[in-house]
Amino acid sequence: MIKDANRRATVPHQITTAMGSAAEAWVRVQLQLRCLQHPGWEVVVGGFGHDLALVNTATRERRTIEIKSRQSIPGLTKHNQSEKFVIDLYGNQTEADFLVFVWFDRCLVFISPVSRLKAGFVKGIARRQFICTGKDDPRLNAWGQLFSVGLPNIRPE
Repeated sequence: MIKDANRRATVPHQITTAMGSAAEAWVRVQLQLRCLQHPGWEVVVGGFGHDLALVNTATRERRTIEIKSRQSIPGLTKHNQSEKFVIDLYGNQTEADFLVFVWFDRCLVFISPVSRLKAGFVKGIARRQFICTGKDDPRLNAWGQLFSVGLPNIRPE
């Protein structure tokens, strides 16, 4: 167990990094499976300001995706019984088209356009805030919006 300056238990950095990598791999596989149902779409890895991108090879539409994950580890975090998480995107992360949030210990995934997240600034740096409220959230498993046509936040490649 690691304690921070406020004497609060925190998740070790190695676990946080591993969970982030696992979330990215899982989301990539989920998107590749969904691309089978949406001909012309491909998953592209990484870039500045995003973790993955969906590209339509026919229309050249591109949707960038930032992936965030959380895992409550019993005995290590204060979020064990939490019914909500607040996820902050800073700087270049706010330039992605979509946020995919994987809540591992609840086996939940939420998808939201970044443009619809609460906007603000912290010390002059752009910030978008995602507040995840649990199973009643309409963004739960909203994979279809990634493939929707005519979204205002889609940029051509």
